Amino acid sequence: MKLAMYFLILCCAFSLNLGVAKRFEYDGNYPYINSWFTAVNPIKLFKTKLEIEYVFSFYLGKECAAKCTTSPISPTYDNDIYNAVRTKNISIGYKIRTYTGDQYEGYLATDLTSPDGNATFDVITKAYGPSPLDAPGVLGLFVAGNRDFMMRKMFSEMGRTKQIIFRRGPFVQYLPTSVRVNPKGVFATGEEGLDGCGSFTYFPTIRNQGWKIKAGIRLADEVFDNRTVEFSLDSLTTVPIEVYKKYFKNVKFVDDLPNLALITGNGEFPINSSNFAQYNNKYRDELSAYVQFQPFRTSENFILGDNFLSDYCIALRATNAEISEFEIGLASATEIERDPKWEKDIPPARDDEGGSGDGGKGGDSASTAALNIMLVVVLFLGVGA
Repeated sequence: MKLAMYFLILCCAFSLNLGVAKRFEYDGNYPYINSWFTAVNPIKLFKTKLEIEYVFSFYLGKECAAKCTTSPISPTYDNDIYNAVRTKNISIGYKIRTYTGDQYEGYLATDLTSPDGNATFDVITKAYGPSPLDAPGVLGLFVAGNRDFMMRKMFSEMGRTKQIIFRRGPFVQYLPTSVRVNPKGVFATGEEGLDGCGSFTYFPTIRNQGWKIKAGIRLADEVFDNRTVEFSLDSLTTVPIEVYKKYFKNVKFVDDLPNLALITGNGEFPINSSNFAQYNNKYRDELSAYVQFQPFRTSENFILGDNFLSDYCIALRATNAEISEFEIGLASATEIERDPKWEKDIPPARDDEGGSGDGGKGGDSASTAALNIMLVVVLFLGVGA
C-alpha cells in the first residue's frame, strides 16, 4: 500500500511539473541535461549533451568507458544494475564515426522529460574509431514530421509555448595578447524570451529535415543563394570545401578574413570577420582561420557554429498542436554578467631556435651573430700574424 502511494505521489508530482517553464545554466562549451535510469534514489546522473544538428540519442555502455572516446568516460550504462529489457542490436553514425550497441526498453527520465518506465533508448558498446565526445550520452534535438524523436516528447510536455531557447554566449578565443575562455551558457524551455536575448525573428524550417533552413550566405562581397543552412552550438562554422579554399585556407592576416552574414527573407544576421580569428599556437603569432570545411566534397551546405551563435540566441519552436511544423528564431545576444570576459594574456616569446622574438625580423639576434663572426675572424688573423 505504501509503495503504491509513493508511486502515486511521484506521478502526481511529475504531472504537476509538466508545462512548467524551465531554465538551466551550464559551464562549458555545450548545453547538457541530466538523465537517469532508476525511479528511486538515482544511482548515477548521466550528463547528456544536447545537439541541435544530431538525429539520434544514445548513452555509452560500460564497454565504452575507455575505448569509444578520445578520453575515458564516466559514468557509463551498466544493464547489470538497471535491468532493462534488451530488444535489438543497433548501429548509428555520430561525428563521421560508426557506433554499434544495444537497444533497451526500461526506465528513463531526464531534466526535460517525465519518467517513462517503458522508454526505448540506445546504449553504445563499440566505436569504429574514437570520438571526441566528452559526455556519457547525447540527446539529439533533431525533429521532423510526426516521427517519435526525443524532441517531440519535450515539446509535448511543454505548455502553450513549445520552444527551447539557447544562449551559448561568447566562444573560446585566443588572440595575440588576450584570451577569452571558460564559456558559460544558458537555455530555457517553455519561455517566449530569455535574458541576454533581443527580439526573435523566426523563419520556417525545411520540412522533414530537422533544424535546417533555406537561406543565403554572404562572405565578403559574394552571396551564396538558396543554400541549406543548419546550426551548431559547439562546433566550428563549416563551409563547402571550395568556399574554404577561396576565403580561409591561406589567410595569414586578420584583415584578410571575410565578414559573414546569414541572409533570410526576414532580414540579415551578420558577424564580424574577427569572429574567425584564432591564434592556437604556443606563441600566438600564427593566425588560424576558425572555420572548417565539409568532410564530403559534394556538400554545398553551411553550418553556422559557435562563432556565429556567440553573437545570437537561437530558438527552436513547434508551431502547431500536432508538433509537425517548426520554426527557428534568431535574436541578437546582449552581454550579461556571467559572460566570460577578455583577459590580458601575454604568450611566451620565441627562443632563438624557434625564431626571433620580434616577429621574425632578426633584430638584435642577427646583429649579435654577425658581431661574433667578426670577432672570430679578427682573433684568427691576429694569431696568424
